[in-house]
Amino acid sequence: LSEYSFNKNGTGDLNVNGTVTGQGFADLLFGIGNTIASNTDCNSIQTEGKYTCPTSVVGGTLINPPYTSAFGMLVLRVAEGTRLVQVAVPNSNTVTIKIRYFNGTTWTAWKTLTPA
Repeated sequence: LSEYSFNKNGTGDLNVNGTVTGQGFADLLFGIGNTIASNTDCNSIQTEGKYTCPTSVVGGTLINPPYTSAFGMLVLRVAEGTRLVQVAVPNSNTVTIKIRYFNGTTWTAWKTLTPA
């Protein structure tokens, strides 16, 4: 059972079994999140949450990235405990969304969604 506690204005704390504390609800959803470090293999990002690749310099060093530039990414757990989805959006005026799925063993290739 999870307990959620936050204010109407989005500035309260969100605590889920003690995992996240002291962050406003809006910050949790739309803030910087976890910074992706240089040379990270994006296949290893398997904890649900928000992640940010801060610069193109860092993006150019990543392994299995959705983009080689700055981007934001959400990792969502689906259906079963080991199944994940990564959804990434670039820091760009041209919006494309990249998405892929982890079945508990392997990641699919990145698929690109381009809004009309």
